Amino acid sequence: MVPFRDHATSFTPEQLDVLTTAFYAAMAELTTAGVAISQRDLANRILDRAADGVFDVAELKRAALNGLVSSGLKESA
Repeated sequence: MVPFRDHATSFTPEQLDVLTTAFYAAMAELTTAGVAISQRDLANRILDRAADGVFDVAELKRAALNGLVSSGLKESA
């Protein structure tokens, strides 16, 4: 899956790299935690923060995981 293909014209290549990195980091953590979410829903969580002008991998990942990962799991970047 290319998570942000439909939004390629809305972001710079560098911003797309940040979004993609955050997506795969969040997906890896969710997989490790045994949490299921559709890739589309995860991408939308990241896009919601990017719409606010956030392009920090750690912040985008944190936003994507918010409410999905138990508080006992460390949310590292």
